[in-house]
Amino acid sequence: MTVLQEWMTVLQEWMTTSRMDDCTPRMDDCTSRMDDCTPRMDDCTSRMDDCTSRMDDCTPRMDDCTSRMDDCTSRMDDCTSRMDDCTSRMDDCTPRMDDCTSRMDDCTSRMDDCTSRMDDCTPRMDDCTSRMDDCTPRMDDCTSRMDDCTSRMDDCTPRMDDCTSRMDDCTPRMDDCTPRMDDCTSRMDDCTSRMDDCTSRMGDCTPRMDDYSKNG
Repeated sequence: MTVLQEWMTVLQEWMTTSRMDDCTPRMDDCTSRMDDCTPRMDDCTSRMDDCTSRMDDCTPRMDDCTSRMDDCTSRMDDCTSRMDDCTSRMDDCTPRMDDCTSRMDDCTSRMDDCTSRMDDCTPRMDDCTSRMDDCTPRMDDCTSRMDDCTSRMDDCTPRMDDCTSRMDDCTPRMDDCTPRMDDCTSRMDDCTSRMDDCTSRMGDCTPRMDDYSKNG
């Protein structure tokens, strides 16, 4: 016997009393409404059972999600630590960047100065170009003359070779003349000594000749 049937039995027994005569129509209405609720309750029970089954199926997934969330939390903590480290490094880089900016500004100023100097050099370069253009025909003439000289030198080469051959032929003759020249030099030195002696004697004779001329 179900709970509903037991409740209905008790209700019917209670309705047999005189006091329940007035409640009978109300009870009938309640019974009708309960009968109408029974299929709805059964449907709710079925849906709850389905929900329970789905929740049981979701539990391992939720556990997996929880595990993944814990892993994500750990990674986020690691990322936060790295971001803090990056922030510290960026703070350290800021003065260096400021220094680089200052140096770049200085370089820009120097480049502007160089540009100004280059602009000043442009007319001078144009003048140099003009002078170079004027020099070109002169250089061509010089080149032509050098080519002519080269040709003449090429023509002189066999003559110089002939002279070298003759000089080589003269060398042994000169070697043979060297002792003769040395002998001549010795004789000339001897003659020079005798001439110096004669000069000395002539100097000694000069006052005598002067005295002889006066007494003559």
